[in-house]
Amino acid sequence: MQKALICCLASASLLVMAQVNAACDTQACVGIDANNGNETRLSAPTRLVRSVAIEGGWSGKLSLPLQACAPLTSADILAAMEALQSAINRDQAMHAGRDEAIEVLYIDVRQQTFARDPSVCQGAAETVDVVFRPYHIRISGDGLADNLLSVPRLPLAQPQEDESALQRILRPRFGMGYDRAFGSDMTVAVQPRIALGDAVTLTPSAQLRKSIDSAYFESSGAVQMKVRTANAWLPDYRFHLGDEQARTPLGDGSRSHSTAELGSGVTVKPFFVTQLFLDSSVRQVDDRFVAGNVGTNGRSLSNRVLIDYLTPATAGLLRGAVWQSTQHTNVVDANFHQLVVRVGYAQEIPLWQREQPGQSLGVELVAGGGKLWGNAPATNRYFGGGSPVQFMYDDPISAQMLDIPAGPTLRSVGQAQAGLDTPAGHVGARAFWHVNMTLALPVPAWSRPLIPDEATDIPGPEDKPATLKQILNAQVDVTGPSLMERSLVAQGASPAEAHAQAQKAFAEVRPAAHFIINEANIFAIRPLIMIDAAGLSGDEGKARWLAAGAGFGVTMVTARFEAGYMRTLSVQSTEKKSGALFARLVFENIFR
Repeated sequence: MQKALICCLASASLLVMAQVNAACDTQACVGIDANNGNETRLSAPTRLVRSVAIEGGWSGKLSLPLQACAPLTSADILAAMEALQSAINRDQAMHAGRDEAIEVLYIDVRQQTFARDPSVCQGAAETVDVVFRPYHIRISGDGLADNLLSVPRLPLAQPQEDESALQRILRPRFGMGYDRAFGSDMTVAVQPRIALGDAVTLTPSAQLRKSIDSAYFESSGAVQMKVRTANAWLPDYRFHLGDEQARTPLGDGSRSHSTAELGSGVTVKPFFVTQLFLDSSVRQVDDRFVAGNVGTNGRSLSNRVLIDYLTPATAGLLRGAVWQSTQHTNVVDANFHQLVVRVGYAQEIPLWQREQPGQSLGVELVAGGGKLWGNAPATNRYFGGGSPVQFMYDDPISAQMLDIPAGPTLRSVGQAQAGLDTPAGHVGARAFWHVNMTLALPVPAWSRPLIPDEATDIPGPEDKPATLKQILNAQVDVTGPSLMERSLVAQGASPAEAHAQAQKAFAEVRPAAHFIINEANIFAIRPLIMIDAAGLSGDEGKARWLAAGAGFGVTMVTARFEAGYMRTLSVQSTEKKSGALFARLVFENIFR
C-alpha cells in the first residue's frame, strides 16, 4: 500500500474504496466504517436479487458476481464491488499517461426492496434491485487550477473503452466564441500524449482559432517532451519546439505574426501546495502591419515564471506570472525589451452551507501591468481589449500562456482595439496596467451539486445516516491516512513516523478534494457581474478606461460557457464610450 500510495501522490492514482454494507445474509457481515477506518458488523435477512445495474455507463460492459434470483449476500456484494473497482482501475491505467492525477473512488450501493410478486423469482418473499454508483473524484497533479476552479467535471467513473482509438489518441478540444473585433470564431485543438516509458511523455499539439466573419486566425503547433524525475522538489523538466502563425486585429488595422520557437522549462515544487513553472525560449519572429506591409523581423529571447499557490485556509488559487522578452529587430538593428507582470486570485466562497450545501460565490480578481524599453516597432506596442486567453483557467505550459500578453484586458472593446489616439489614428502604448473583477452569483434553483448530499446506510455523526459528502470527506481526512499509516508501519516505520508521513501526504490533497466534494457542481447557471479598469501610456499621451457589465456563466458536465456585455463607463481619451458583447463556449474533458 505504501508504494502505491506514494506513487499516486507523486504521479499515478489513488483509489480509496469505502466498503459499504449494502446487504447481508443471516450471518454478520464486515465492512469498513468510512468515519474511522475500523471494521463494523451489520446484519440483515436473506433476500433474492431482482436486478443489477451500474450507473456511469458500466451496465452491460461488466459482469458482476450477482445473479438474478440468487440469494443476496454480503460476500456477493463485496465481490461485486471489488470487480467494479478492478475494472475501473484497469480502465484508468490505460489512460494513466494523459497526466498526473490522484483518483478517489467511492462505490455507493443502493437497494430497492419489492414484496412478493408471483412473476418474479418464483414468488420469493422479497426481491431487491441493486444499483452500484462509482463516485469518482479526480485531483489533478499537473495543474492546481483544475482542482479549485469551476471547471466541468463528471461525478461518476465513466468507462473509457467506449472512446474510439482516434479520440483517445488526439484528445480533441472544441470551442466557439465572439469578440467585437475578431468576430465569431471556432477553435479546434488536439493534444495527444504518447508515453515513452515510465518517465518520458511526448505531447504533440495543434490549435486553430478561426474567425467566421473575417480573415483573422490564430494557429499554433508544438511538440513537447516532458521527463518526470524522482525528485519531489523538481518533479519534471521539458523541451519543446513550436510554431505560431496568426493574423489578428490591431488598432486601426491588423497584424501578421509568425514565430518559430525552441524552448525548455522545469516544474519546481518549492513549498507546500505550490507549483513553480520556469520556461525560456529562443524565437525567430516576423511581425508586420498587413496594410502597407510595414513591420519587423528578428530574434528574441523570452523568459517566463509562473507560480500557482493553493491557499489551504480559503481553498482559493493564487496565480502570478512574470514575462520578460529581449528582441533584436533587423529593420533598425537594435534591441527592445518587454516586461509584463500579472497576478490573479480565484475562490469559490461557500454560502448557506447549512440550508443549501454546495452553493458558492465565485470571485475572480486579475491585475497586471507591463512596460517596454528601446526602439520597439509599432506591432510590439501594447493595445488593450478582449482576449481569448483566460489567465486563471488556461494550462500553465500551453502556448497561449507562454506568450507575453499583448496589453491590458478590457472587455468593453474588441481584441487589441484600445490604444492611444493621435491625428494619424490609434497607436500602441509603451506601458499599461489593468484590474479585472468577475463575480459569479449562486442561484440554488439553477444548479446541481457534483456530489449529492444524499443519506446512505452508514451511521454518521449524531446517530444520523452519513451523507455521500461526509463519507467522501472522511475518505480523504481519515480512511486514506489511516490505511497509509498501517502500510508504513508494516514496512518498518515507527508509528510516529508513519503518522507524520501520512498526514503530510494527505494535507496537500485535502483542500482540492474538499472543494470538489463540497462545492463543485455538475450543472450550474450563474449570473456574472464584471468590472474592468485599464490604462495605457506612451510618448503620445495617456488613456484610461472604466467599464462594467453583466452576463452569465454555465458549467455543465463537459462544457463551460460565458457570455456578457461590457460597457465603457468613462474614458480619458478622445475615444467615444462604447460597449461590446463577448462569448466563449469550450468543451472540456469530452471523452473522460
